[in-house]
Amino acid sequence: MRRLINIETDWAEPPTRNDRLNDLHRYWKQSCGTRARPSRGIIRPADISRILRYVFLVDVNGDDFRFRLAGSHFTDNTGLKMTGAAIADIFPQMFCREVREAWGHCARQGASVLGRGRAWMPERDFLDWEGIVLPLSEPELPVNMLFGAIEFQPRQ
Repeated sequence: MRRLINIETDWAEPPTRNDRLNDLHRYWKQSCGTRARPSRGIIRPADISRILRYVFLVDVNGDDFRFRLAGSHFTDNTGLKMTGAAIADIFPQMFCREVREAWGHCARQGASVLGRGRAWMPERDFLDWEGIVLPLSEPELPVNMLFGAIEFQPRQ
């Protein structure tokens, strides 16, 4: 079966040249301090104002993922209102299955995830995307939120 998303996980440095995604990863690592991952309370939007429009936060509830917020770059390029929506309401079934698999790995293993692919909306098929997803949690507790960024660009 052909995958819709090229997923790379469990890396120390993001396997991308995208400055915004690398900036988010550096900020996340710095926010970890001595912990394996930072909590949502440590993340300060003012610290990442340059990339805020690319950022999204997702609540984790088992295998259910719901957008807490999505930056304007995400919503402008999809034409969708994501805040409060479950991923099953945003992504087509096959794409959603792959997102759930990748984000589930991030949540269960506390792993960093980088994904790339074509836009999942037929009317936006001229766009490619690249995104990063990073785990957040309170000290000594399971991952309860995903912190990520996505960038859409016209296909080359």
